[in-house]
Amino acid sequence: MQDSVNVTLEEYGMKLVRVTCHADDDPEEELIPEDKAMLSILGVLGCLLVLASIYDLITSQLGKEQNKACLNFSLYRNMQRIFTYDVPKGADVITCLPALRVVTMTWIIICHQYETNYDFIVNTLDSLKYQDPVLTEVVTNGWLSVDTFLFMTGLVLSYRLLPLLADRRPRAHLSIFIKTFFRRFFRLAPTILCVALFCASLLRFLGRGPRKHLLDAFSRGDCATHWWKDPLFFNNFITGENHGLTVNDCLDNCWYTAVDMQLLLILPLMLLPVVYFGLPGLMSLTVATVGSVLVPLILTIVYNLPPVPIQPSLITTHFEYMWRVYLVPWCRAGPWLVGVWTAFFLRRPNATRMNIPKVVVVLGYVAAIALGLVLVLGLYPYNHVLPDKNWKDYPAMSAIYGALARPVWGMCLAWVVISCHTGNAGLVNHVLSYPGWRPLARLTFTMYLVAPVVQLWWSTFLYLPTHFDYLSKLFESLGVIFIAGVVGVLLTCLVELPVSSLANMLLPYAAANEEQLQPMLEMVDQAPKSSHVPLSRTSPNYN
Repeated sequence: MQDSVNVTLEEYGMKLVRVTCHADDDPEEELIPEDKAMLSILGVLGCLLVLASIYDLITSQLGKEQNKACLNFSLYRNMQRIFTYDVPKGADVITCLPALRVVTMTWIIICHQYETNYDFIVNTLDSLKYQDPVLTEVVTNGWLSVDTFLFMTGLVLSYRLLPLLADRRPRAHLSIFIKTFFRRFFRLAPTILCVALFCASLLRFLGRGPRKHLLDAFSRGDCATHWWKDPLFFNNFITGENHGLTVNDCLDNCWYTAVDMQLLLILPLMLLPVVYFGLPGLMSLTVATVGSVLVPLILTIVYNLPPVPIQPSLITTHFEYMWRVYLVPWCRAGPWLVGVWTAFFLRRPNATRMNIPKVVVVLGYVAAIALGLVLVLGLYPYNHVLPDKNWKDYPAMSAIYGALARPVWGMCLAWVVISCHTGNAGLVNHVLSYPGWRPLARLTFTMYLVAPVVQLWWSTFLYLPTHFDYLSKLFESLGVIFIAGVVGVLLTCLVELPVSSLANMLLPYAAANEEQLQPMLEMVDQAPKSSHVPLSRTSPNYN
C-alpha cells in the first residue's frame, strides 16, 4: 500500500510516511504484569462494593446498627447520595452553582468533540465553512469554560473556610488549612490515579478498528510513562524543550486539577490577613489580583503571544502559549481570585437580605451578558478560518484580551452568583437553583476525567471517515455525555465517594456530621442548597 501510493505522490514531491493496518485475525495481546495489577485493583474495589452493599441491605432490613466505615463502599448508599435532591436542614451554601457546573461541563465536552476525529472526515475542505461563522466562536473560543470552574473553586473554598477561621487562634487556622488541603487531595488524587492507571494498562484492550493505533499510542506511550504525574498535581509544569504538542502527560485535561491544588496553597495568604487585620488585610488579595492581570499582560507582550490558543496559529506558537500562559497558575488565577472576592462579599453581615433595585438587577445582567458575549465572540477577526489579519498585527489587543478576559469573565459570573444568592435574580434564580441540577452536578468531576478518554475510545471504532457538520457533532457530544455519565456514576461509587468518605473520618473537623449527609462530590466541592437559608457561623466545612 505504501509503495503504491508513493508512486503517485512522487510526481508531486510528497511521500507517505506511514501506513497502519490491523487484521481481524491478528493474535490477541497478552496481559502484562501492569494489566494484571490493574485487574487486581478493580477486583478488590468490586468485591468491597458488593460486600458493603450486601451488608448495608441486610443490616437495614434487620434494623441493626451499621458500621459507617463499611457503608462507604455500599453501592446502594452511594447511589442515594448521588441522586438525592434533599439537602441537610439549615445548610448554608450557594444554590445556583450546580447549574453553572452542569452547563460548563456540557460546554467543555462539546468543544472537545469538535476537535475529536477531525483528521478522519470526508469533507475536509467543506468542513471549514462550519467553523467560520461568528457563532462557532462558542466552540473554537471555548477556552473560557474552564475559568468558570476556577471561579467556583475560589468562591466555594473561601465561602466555606471564612466562618471556620473566625474567633479561632492561629494554631487552629494552621490545622484547618492543612486538613482542607489533605481532604481535597484525597478526594481528587485517588480518582485521578485510578483513571490514569486504567488508561496506562487495560484501555488498549478496548480499541477496535483501523484507528486502534491511536489508543495504543495513548496507552502505551503517554500514560504508561507519565501516569504518576496527574495525581501528584504538577503535570501542568512543562517546558519549551518539549516538541510539537507533546506535554509529557497522560490525562491532559488534568492540568486544571493541578492548577486548582496549587492555588489552594496560596489561599491562607488571601484569607488570614483579613481575619487578623480586618479591612486592611484585603491588601494582599488586591496585590494578588493586580498581579494576575499584569503577569499574563507582560508575558503576552514580551513573547508576542496570541490572546488565546488561536485556531489557525502555528504549532510552535500554540505550544509556547500553552506552557507560558495557559497551563500555569499565576496566569490562571484571575477568575479564582474573583471567586475569593465574591466569597468575602457574600459573608458580609446581612448580605443575603440585601435588596437590589430592579433597575440595577436588569442593568447588571445586561452588562454581564454583553461582556460575556464580547469575550466569547470578540476574537472572531483573529480566530476564524480565513482571518482578516494575523494576530501579530494586533499586539495591543492580544495583550489586553489575554490579561483581562479571564478576570472579567469571573466578574460576570460573580454578578450572577450575588444576584441569585441574595434573592434578587427572580426567574434566573428559580432556573439555576432548580433541584434537578444537583444529581448531575455531583458527577461533573468524574465526567471531566473520563470524557476525553471516551472521545478517544469512540474515535478508534470508526471504520469509515465521518461527515463534519453541526448536527453530527451535536449527536456525537450527546453520546459522549451519556457514556461519560454512566462511567462517572460507576467511578464515583467505586473510588471517589468511598475514599473521600474515609478521608472525612480520618480528618474530621467542625460540622463533619453534615458533610456525611451531603458529601461534596462536585468538581469544585460545593453542595447545592437553598440560597435563602440564613448564614451561620457553623456552616459546613469545605470537603
